[in-house]
Amino acid sequence: MDINETLLKLSPALVTAIVALVGGIAFIIQRTILLSATSEFDMLFINKEQQKKIKLIDLSVLTIIASLSIYIMPGLFIYKVYSDFILKHQVIFIIITGVSLLIFTDKVYQLSRTSLNINSSQKEKKRIKKLSTYMFLSSLGWYYIATIFCIENAAWLETSLFGVLAPLFISAYVIYPLKTIQWLERKKYSVRILKQDEIDSIQLIHNYTIDEKRILCIAKDSRESDIFYVCDFSSEIYLEYKDVSSVIVHQKKDK
Repeated sequence: MDINETLLKLSPALVTAIVALVGGIAFIIQRTILLSATSEFDMLFINKEQQKKIKLIDLSVLTIIASLSIYIMPGLFIYKVYSDFILKHQVIFIIITGVSLLIFTDKVYQLSRTSLNINSSQKEKKRIKKLSTYMFLSSLGWYYIATIFCIENAAWLETSLFGVLAPLFISAYVIYPLKTIQWLERKKYSVRILKQDEIDSIQLIHNYTIDEKRILCIAKDSRESDIFYVCDFSSEIYLEYKDVSSVIVHQKKDK
């Protein structure tokens, strides 16, 4: 079978793969724009299902970018430039790979036994950050070398699967707990419904429009980060959002 016949048979699969790739890139760009346009304040006014979707997009985009920029592209560069040197001293680099892989496996195991929730202590969060960092650094010690050995010795399909799936797994496993900590550390607000006379007594400054009905306002002499108001003037519904941490600080001062 000559190359033309092979290409002819593979052409439907290649077209499908190209269409899927272009569609995937377009989807990532579209979702990245959506993500960049969504501020921390916007997240307060989005339903939980939409918040989960945005968080998933955030995690997916970061995972793909990290996989390409930290593992796949540098891995190809290292193979191109240093493969001869590494293969010449492969015994040393096999030992480095083995030690790095042991450290990596240990950190993965420790990280898998931890859990994050809203009540997690700062000490636990710091420990998770350290484990993620050690896991990331140790992965660099074996991924590049293992990739070179795969390219030289394994079939192209096995090499491709390892070269792509390993970075995706590592990046997701490192980024997820770090992003979870970031999400947990976002400001928490207490919400109170205000009466008409209460809102009338506050000198409000228009900040920006949330949607067709709701407007975000701040008091003239207060910071947006501490307290702000969501006003629906047509329905006469007024909500006061107060930073919980600032409330706790004021309570401590009063004592």
